[in-house]
Amino acid sequence: MTIPPLGLVLAVCVSTFLVSSGTGPSADALAATPDRVAQGRLWLLVTSALYTGHPLAISLLSFVVLAAVTLATCGPRVFWIGAAAGHLGSTALVYFFIALSRAVVPGAFESSLSSPDYGVSAVSSAWLAAVATVAWRARERTARGRFAIVLCCATVGLFAYTIRPNPTVISSEHLVAFALGVLVASGGIGRPRIAIRRRVRLDPVTVLAVAVAVLLVAGSTVPDALGDLASRVKYHRHASAASCVVGWNRQATARCAQHAPPG
Repeated sequence: MTIPPLGLVLAVCVSTFLVSSGTGPSADALAATPDRVAQGRLWLLVTSALYTGHPLAISLLSFVVLAAVTLATCGPRVFWIGAAAGHLGSTALVYFFIALSRAVVPGAFESSLSSPDYGVSAVSSAWLAAVATVAWRARERTARGRFAIVLCCATVGLFAYTIRPNPTVISSEHLVAFALGVLVASGGIGRPRIAIRRRVRLDPVTVLAVAVAVLLVAGSTVPDALGDLASRVKYHRHASAASCVVGWNRQATARCAQHAPPG
């Protein structure tokens, strides 16, 4: 039961590598948008979850760690239902909200209709909620422990905001995914899993393949990140924490255009 979840992680890593290296389809080709889904291109709801987006290193490592924690804590059933509810469920609900809003106000959310929507952040949000729910409902959990759970979730949310500091209506998928993750782990969807799993059998070959894929794809972003910092130093631009976050999230071509010497 643990090989399929690891297979999902491996598929995301391989797809991310193909997209980021230019040897596979572009991120836009995999992305869903409200317009595309309304046109019947429903397969994009699945392919949009096969690419993590920038920054690749942080996104991939976070995804892999959270996948492992969810599998070990909640089990395969919540792992899969949470992933499906987090990505497909949140997207469908937000797109429906956009369509309903436009039926009332025709010009509502116009700029979001063609906005590329891809990544595993909604899946991760649902998994985080599932893990937090299982930990919250543990019998030995104290008030201090529950406060720590809330603090951890808030910290992760704040960190995610620094990575994507310009929220839109599409960004609300993460809040919806978190709510669905709570519902899944509490027994509202699928079988409830309250007790934390203590033993998970892992196939060593699959684990090694996933680890190698993560290191290769995550490591491929290091030269771009260091190159962005070097450009700022070379052209005497102030390398603040905020500018580094923005630069890390920008595509390599956009970085080069921004940091090219004047004139």
